[in-house]
Amino acid sequence: MSNDVQRLEQEVVKFVFVEFASLSELVAVSLLLMYFIGWQALMGVFFLCLIVPYFAGLSFVSAELRVRTAVVSDQRISLMNQVVSGIRAIKMRAWEDGYREKISQVRR
Repeated sequence: MSNDVQRLEQEVVKFVFVEFASLSELVAVSLLLMYFIGWQALMGVFFLCLIVPYFAGLSFVSAELRVRTAVVSDQRISLMNQVVSGIRAIKMRAWEDGYREKISQVRR
């Protein structure tokens, strides 16, 4: 548990540093663009800042779908591991039909 806490602490420090660096870089780039191109360049910067929440939400939805997929995959892999490890017992007791039905339900 202490390793996890240390890793989490390191990631928080990295995140704070990256956040500060990215904000300062955004300000510097915006100033340079305004100097070289004019105020019209700020419209592009504002647009890019506005679509960041959209992509954050999109990545959140994608992560939720990956978690759901992982749960189903874990169930299927667990059942197949049980079948493979107990194939001798399944054959000996003639449980093939019951396990075939379970596997077909999990594969849906």
